Amino acid sequence: VARSYFLWIDLESFLRAGACSISKNPMSIFRAALRIAIIWVATSFTSFSQQIPEAPNPPRLVNDLANVLDDGQEEALEQKLIRYEDSTSNQVAIVLVNSLDGADVADYAVKLALKWGIGSKKDNGVLILAAIADRKIRVEVGYGLEARITDLVSSQIIGEIKPYFRQEQYYEGLDLATSLLAKAAAGEHQGEYQY
Repeated sequence: VARSYFLWIDLESFLRAGACSISKNPMSIFRAALRIAIIWVATSFTSFSQQIPEAPNPPRLVNDLANVLDDGQEEALEQKLIRYEDSTSNQVAIVLVNSLDGADVADYAVKLALKWGIGSKKDNGVLILAAIADRKIRVEVGYGLEARITDLVSSQIIGEIKPYFRQEQYYEGLDLATSLLAKAAAGEHQGEYQY
């Protein structure tokens, strides 16, 4: 959206600046059109340069591409999420990357969830995406769960796990996040979480 906005501003500037001299200097029109085309191509490539990783084969619910969890922690979370999916049909996936390389975390999360098909059976999936070096966390919720896991609930859950991430206690933060998401999906969320 931002790239389109800047392209539109450039187009408006072109039209305002060249409106008086359109018939007088056709080369200036050509140069301005070429400039707009170059900007459009450059912004298009930046959005395509965002490399979404391929889905794991065989599929896994916990994907630590940043290598911040040990094998035991990764397996414990994987088994927890498998049990949760088996008992509810809701799918929660965790993807940890090192960096988003400048990409917007929300845009990256949506593209990743779509590409990997998270919760695709009933659109009842939840993606926990964390970019460790960027210090960004996103909880992306499928339409089937949005009534219970709202943006407010997602923000509260992120707020709950940030202290763990700041201390590099990623497993503890993710374990808490998955428990809170399960409670929220079951309708047990009552404002702020009480412990």
